[in-house]
Amino acid sequence: MVVIVFSVDCDHCKHLTTDIIKNIDKFKNKQVLMITPFGPQPMAQYYSDFKIANYPTITMASEPTRQIMYFYNLKEFPGVYFYDKKGNLIEKHFEGGVTAADLLK
Repeated sequence: MVVIVFSVDCDHCKHLTTDIIKNIDKFKNKQVLMITPFGPQPMAQYYSDFKIANYPTITMASEPTRQIMYFYNLKEFPGVYFYDKKGNLIEKHFEGGVTAADLLK
């Protein structure tokens, strides 16, 4: 699983989302969970703008308490975190500008 903590107004986040969608066939065996610290309305707009409903491997959630940022000690958007098949957090992660190719390595 790939967890992406993103901001609805972050250009790096928008570029990453676009890149993942362009390469969605390479993510067919991966679950992508996108979490934003913004409220449900801005998240819903982002969801609609990027037509996330068309991509069943992508799940999006709003977490406006911002605890997710503290959990991952996130300093820069987007934050990308990987979990193995047993649900264990893998130490490797990305923050800031990242591409779909980076995630697939």
